Amino acid sequence: MKYIILTFYCIFIFNNYTIAQNEETIVIKAGTNIFNYFPFNERYKYPEFIPGKVVFNNGLIASASLNYSILLNEMQFIAPPADTFSIADGENIRYVFIESDTFLFDNGYLELFYQEGFIRVAQKQYVKFIGIEKQDAYGMTSSTAAIETYRSLQSDGISYNLTVGEDVKLRKINQYYISIENSKFYPVTKRNLKKLFPQNKNEIKTFLKQNSVNLENRQDLLKLTAFLQNLKLE
Repeated sequence: MKYIILTFYCIFIFNNYTIAQNEETIVIKAGTNIFNYFPFNERYKYPEFIPGKVVFNNGLIASASLNYSILLNEMQFIAPPADTFSIADGENIRYVFIESDTFLFDNGYLELFYQEGFIRVAQKQYVKFIGIEKQDAYGMTSSTAAIETYRSLQSDGISYNLTVGEDVKLRKINQYYISIENSKFYPVTKRNLKKLFPQNKNEIKTFLKQNSVNLENRQDLLKLTAFLQNLKLE
């Protein structure tokens, strides 16, 4: 399968999002190809490209063989004869339908798994660059957060060729997001729940404590969402 030549920008975002403790951290050794650490079934959500539809904000609908790239956080499609492209301008996309799954774009692709009343809940699966191992004066490696952008070239027109010049640390992330009244999505954290429901902070705090809600567990999130549906927005 051929791939287009493109420049891959990976932004190092250091924030206070809650990340599951069992998220796997992977170290890509200098001189090796990132894709050697991620076989196809780990780079993509689906085992193969599947017929789907892309609905744009202007109402246009396009059909194509689609797959979601977890590694690149991009929606990709196959075009004749057998080239793989990433869909550009995600901001212009309203929905992407693949089998029974629905994706939307909000600072990256989110998979919508709950939508009822005024609440939507989604998940974002992606690979995050969390640091570059730099050699210190003694020849040892140490993490640094000073670099804001890491850029590499995907070339040769046949396969991605992301060979790193330094040891790079990546982490697989499965982050949950929530939106109310069709507004933007926010990571599901206690802080953001208080922000979205300022008049119900104490009720939410009590519910989370009494029900031992794990905000990184989908079933617990569904219980929380049912509770939030009963809260009156003011």
